[in-house]
Amino acid sequence: MSSLKKAVKGSIWLVFSTLIARFSGFIVLPILARLLGPTDLGTYNLLVNTVQTADNLSRLGVDAAIHRNGAQYEKNGVVAVGRLFGVGACMTVMAGVVVALCLFIWKEPIATKWLGEESVKPWFPLAAVAVVFYVVSNPPWYYLLALQEFRLSSLRSSVVAVVGAIITLSLTWQFELKGAFGGLAIAALVQAVWGWWLTLPILRKNKISLRLDRFASEACSILSFGLPFYTSNFLSGFISLPLFGYVSRTGGIEQLGYLRVAQSLSQLVAFLPTAIAPVIISTLSASLSSDGVEYRQTKSLHLRSLWMLILIISTLICFSLDYLVPSLFGESYTQAIFLSRLTVWITAIVSLSGMLSQYVISAGKTKVIAVIQTVALGVNLLLALWLIPELSAAGLLAAQGGAALFTTIAYIKPAISDLIREN
Repeated sequence: MSSLKKAVKGSIWLVFSTLIARFSGFIVLPILARLLGPTDLGTYNLLVNTVQTADNLSRLGVDAAIHRNGAQYEKNGVVAVGRLFGVGACMTVMAGVVVALCLFIWKEPIATKWLGEESVKPWFPLAAVAVVFYVVSNPPWYYLLALQEFRLSSLRSSVVAVVGAIITLSLTWQFELKGAFGGLAIAALVQAVWGWWLTLPILRKNKISLRLDRFASEACSILSFGLPFYTSNFLSGFISLPLFGYVSRTGGIEQLGYLRVAQSLSQLVAFLPTAIAPVIISTLSASLSSDGVEYRQTKSLHLRSLWMLILIISTLICFSLDYLVPSLFGESYTQAIFLSRLTVWITAIVSLSGMLSQYVISAGKTKVIAVIQTVALGVNLLLALWLIPELSAAGLLAAQGGAALFTTIAYIKPAISDLIREN
C-alpha cells in the first residue's frame, strides 16, 4: 500500500475517533458550565491545565522518538524497536511519577506562588493521582501510532471519550466540583487499563517484546532525538500555567471559565489537523528514505487541503458565535463570545504551524523545532506580561496569537522548502 493510501486510511480512523471525542466534549462542557458556573468552571479549567502540563512535562520527548523511529520498525528490527518501546515507556512513567510527587509535596507553593490561586490547593493530591494514571496510559498509545495501528488507536480514544464523559457528568451531577475532578482521575484510569489491554496483543503479533537492556545507551539515543523537541514543551509548562494564574489574579477566576468555553469552540477548527497528525508523522517518516516523490506529494496534498478546510470552518464558526455561545452554555457566558472569535483565528494559525512542525519532525529536525518554539515562548511571555494587566483573558489570547504567527513564519523554510523549490 502506498504512503498516500496509508495516510488516507489511517486518517479516516483517527478523524472518526476525534469526532467522537469532540462530540462528547460538546455534550460535557455545556452541562458542566451550567452545573458549575463561571467561577467553578474556571477552577476546573486551571486544574485540568495543570494535569495536562504535568503530563507533557513527563514525556521527555519520548513520544516523538517512539513515534518517528518506531514507524521504521521494519527497517530497524523488532529487537531495536522493543528496546525503544521498553526503555521509552520506563523513562516517561518514572518522569511522570516524579512530577506527580512534586505536585503532591509542594502543592501550597505551586498553588499560591506559581499559579496565584490558593483555591486549587486542596485538589492537587487528586491531580497527582490523575497524572500518574495518564503517564501510565501514554506508552501503549505511542506504540499503536508508531506501528500504524490507527484503527485500534481510534477505538481506544473513542471508548475513553464516551466512558469519560459519562463518568464526569454523573459525578458532577452528584458532587459538583468534587465530582468533576474525580471524573478526571477515573477517566485517566480507564484510559490506562483499556490502552494496555488493546496494545499488548499487537506487540505480540509483531513479535515485539519490551526490553530494558542497554538502558543507558538507549535512553541517551532517545533523549538525543526527543529532548530538542521536548525543550519547548518543558519551558511552556513553566510559562503557560503562571500566565493562567496571572489572568485569574487580574480579571478574576471566572475569566478562566470563559477561556474554557472559547477553547472548546476552537476545537472545531483544530480537530482535523490534530486527528490526522499521528498519521502524517508516521507516514512521512516511513516514506522519507524510500520514495522522495511520494513523500513530497503526500506533504503537498496534506498542506493545501487542510489549510483550505481550516479557513472555511473558521469563517463559519465566527459567524455563528453570537447564537452558539448563549445557546450552549447560557447567558452568563456571553463574555466568552469575543474571546471565542479570537481563539478561533488563533487556533487556525496554530493548526497551520502544527502542520508545518509535523513535516519537520518527520524529517528528524528536532533541533530546529527547539529553537523556533523556544523563541516563540519568549515572544508569548513578553506580549502576555504587557497585555494581560490591561486586557485580562483577551491579552493572553493576543499574546498566544503573536507567538503562533511568529512560529508559522519561522517554520516555512525548514518545513516546505522542498515543495517551494519543486514549484
